[in-house]
Amino acid sequence: VLSDNPSLTVRLTDGRNPSRIVLDKDLSIGGEANVYLPSARRIVCCSPEARRSDAATRLADGGVHVLAVPLADGHLDLRAALRLLYAEHAVQSIMVEAGPGLASAMINLDIPQEVHVYEAPIILGDGRHAFRGVHTDCLSDRHFAPPRFLIHARYPANCAATIFASRVPT
Repeated sequence: VLSDNPSLTVRLTDGRNPSRIVLDKDLSIGGEANVYLPSARRIVCCSPEARRSDAATRLADGGVHVLAVPLADGHLDLRAALRLLYAEHAVQSIMVEAGPGLASAMINLDIPQEVHVYEAPIILGDGRHAFRGVHTDCLSDRHFAPPRFLIHARYPANCAATIFASRVPT
């Protein structure tokens, strides 16, 4: 969100915009970001400390649901976030656009049921990696994936994206 300010809205077809859920531990993304535009339900997951901040109050005053999520190893606890999203907002499934940090965390926790990786049709040097911190020293340690785990396709824009689809654990 900080690097490209996405809207995360339906644009190329008719349809209702999905709820936008933002993971922002410290609430460092300003309320003027496109993900907070009021065209759909907006939820931000942050640390309990950030939930008590002026930034949280400003977001809540703008109609954003601010959800305090416990931390695990200094990061938002993803499993706790999913449980809270289900319990407090009836979120039953998610689609996540992620950078390498979140993508790797989800893989390491075996959260996704499907992963779609899109890449630009041009090569611009080394570029950014889709995953970070997902290591396998030998084949017996590899990450097992459901049958429809990886779909590799060309992305029509000059960027890469990793999209996850998963049911929220109940």
